[in-house]
Amino acid sequence: MKKVVLRLVPQRVQKTKDRLRGMEKVDEKRTKPVNYGDEDAGEVLTSVSVKARIEAFEAKIELYNKAKVTVADLSIELDEEEKEIASWSTRILNSAKGKFNGDSALINLLGGTRLSERKPARRKEVPLAKDSNMEISKTA
Repeated sequence: MKKVVLRLVPQRVQKTKDRLRGMEKVDEKRTKPVNYGDEDAGEVLTSVSVKARIEAFEAKIELYNKAKVTVADLSIELDEEEKEIASWSTRILNSAKGKFNGDSALINLLGGTRLSERKPARRKEVPLAKDSNMEISKTA
C-alpha cells in the first residue's frame, strides 16, 4: 500500500491564527473591528477578513489532501488492473497453443512463436581448467 503524505497547516499560518485570536480579543472591547491594513491603499486587514482567508486556505488544504488520497487510491487500482490484464497475455497464448496446436500459424497472430520457428537450445560447453597436475578420467 502506498503511503500518502498529507499537507498540514503550515507553521506560518498557525502563527497567524494565534495572532487572530488576539485580534478578536481586541475587537471585543471595540464597537467595530480594527483594520490593521493600509487604509490609504484600501487594504482591509481585520479579524473578520483574516479569519475568512484562513478558513478558505484550510478548506483548500482539506480539498488538496482528499485529492491526493483519491489519486493514491486510483494508482493502486490501476496497478492491480495492469497486473491482471498483463497476466491475460500469457493465459491467452497458452490457451491458444492448446486449442490450435503449438505450431499453428494462429500462434503468430497472437504474438507468439510457432514451435517450428524456435531455435533448438544449445548447451554451452564448460572449458576445463588446464592444470598439468590434474588427470582426466574418461571411464564412465
